[in-house]
Amino acid sequence: MKILIDGAGFIGEVHLNILLKYNLAEAAVVETNQDRLDSIVKKYRLKQYYNDIDDALSEVDFDGAVICTPNHIHAGHAVKFLERGIGVMVEKPMAHSTVDAQKMVDTAESNNTFIYVAYVVRKSDPFIKIKNIIDQGQLGRLFSMRAVVSSRRTLTDAVMKYRGKRSTGGSVIHDYSHEIDYSLWFMDERVIDVYCKGANIIYSDWETYDSADILLNFKDNRTSSLHLDYIQPPNRRAIELYGTRGTLLWTDCEDIRLYTEDWAKWINIPVDNFYDFDRPYLRQLEHYIDCLQGEKEPQVPGRDGMYIVEIVEKCLESAETGRHIRI
Repeated sequence: MKILIDGAGFIGEVHLNILLKYNLAEAAVVETNQDRLDSIVKKYRLKQYYNDIDDALSEVDFDGAVICTPNHIHAGHAVKFLERGIGVMVEKPMAHSTVDAQKMVDTAESNNTFIYVAYVVRKSDPFIKIKNIIDQGQLGRLFSMRAVVSSRRTLTDAVMKYRGKRSTGGSVIHDYSHEIDYSLWFMDERVIDVYCKGANIIYSDWETYDSADILLNFKDNRTSSLHLDYIQPPNRRAIELYGTRGTLLWTDCEDIRLYTEDWAKWINIPVDNFYDFDRPYLRQLEHYIDCLQGEKEPQVPGRDGMYIVEIVEKCLESAETGRHIRI
């Protein structure tokens, strides 16, 4: 099996490294930045590499492609593979706009293939355990959740500098749409309306936000409150879940803390392999390859990814108008 990594920025290199390190497939790379391409080719001793996506497609019949370009390029490149009946894994968010996302979904469906949107936290041990606790009913009926994600390193580690530009889909809300995705996953239903407050705490020259607070409203007064920012020095994720029978708290690098009415006390649930950076990405690529081989359906298919793009757009509309926006 031969897979093309489309875009050799930070996350593109992560996927390339996992493919080669664990012998999952043969890999080639396309990257328009020549200096970056030269560096990646030398580091991984690549035999197949390209400056242009069309050159790559004209020379090789790839079995799959992982789309890791800036957000506004996702759709144009993904469609080139989907039109050939090749299922793609596309980095989050799947597109810059719902218009682009719809084009991707329509192309996939008309060519009897698939889109797998790469929301990798779903493959991370803490999130898998939290989802299992919810599904087992230990919290009762989940009625409220809060989540925080922040890291200055998202900007300092970045190879491609597209964040902050509206035209490239560079807002903190696009970037941290993981939190929207797992809110839907945990709540297991769709959103009724959103409210968002966006701000520029440090990057006042940006066209979009470096910080945002979002309220997702579900039916029956269920809510998810999200804080996202590029400002704080620690690389941090934290979750609080409130149910009718219990409470769950988790901060990265720590165990899950769980309180239920049955135990009437706090217990710690160990999180295995939290420091294993490779594992979620390995699971993700293994899942993608299973999808390519027809053995599984995408965990986050294109239509689900398009719905998240719609929520992101509604969040931006809310931030600009100061109103709750219906979905």
